[in-house]
Formats: sequence, C-alpha cells, structure tokens
Amino acid sequence: MACNASGLVDKTTPGSPKLDELASILEETCQLSGLTDGARFRDDEACQVFISTDAGGTALNLQSASVLVNLDLPWNPEVLDQRVARVHRLGQRSKVQVLHLVAPDSYEEQVLGLIRGKCNLFDNVLTRMPARTW
Repeated sequence: MACNASGLVDKTTPGSPKLDELASILEETCQLSGLTDGARFRDDEACQVFISTDAGGTALNLQSASVLVNLDLPWNPEVLDQRVARVHRLGQRSKVQVLHLVAPDSYEEQVLGLIRGKCNLFDNVLTRMPARTW
C-alpha cells in the first residue's frame, strides 16, 4: 500500500506518485489511442478504461486492449504472465504496451527482483523457454 500511496498507511503524508503517474498514463493513452475493451468496454466506444483486480479478472479476455498497466506486482510470476496473456489472446489486433509501475528503492522493487529470479530459475532449469523481457 505504501508503494502505491503512502497516505494509505501514513495518514499525514499527502499524495501518491504512482497514482499520479497512472492518471497521466490514462489521460495520455485515452487521448492518443481511444483505448477500448471488454464487454461494454469492448463494444461501447465511450468507455475507454477498464480497471480490474486479479479477482475481477478471472476468465476475462481483453484482446481489444492496447495498454496494460500493472499498478501492483504479484509474488507469483505466473499470475503476472496471466495478466499479460489476457491482453494477448486470439483476436488481438493491436500492438500492446505493458507497463509495470514500480516505485524505486522500495519493497516492490525487491519483489520485482524476486519475480525475475523465479522466472530465470524456471526458464533455465525446468524448460528452455525464451527469457522474459521485463
């Protein structure tokens, strides 16, 4: 919570750099690409943004999306891969930009290192799949 908005943990600290960055990304993305997707999100051009938690994303495919923003990184790299795969489904016609918002010098930066380590172990010991690029 402190990485997303320190005010969620410490009520005396105002602001949220990650949420401010997310707002900028959404504003720029909607102005440049007219981002549309998922049921109403997919069919209604007036609906430009779809926000979901992992729980809300079960069995959800967003193959019309052009941008995916991960505000929080899960511990399990397979969950992160699943998030990205929901956008890269059959029928995807757009080039997809995937952004991971990670606060520098933070706990979540350490989590990103753990995720990379787990992926490296999996990719090099259990299979010979190509390495991930994040």
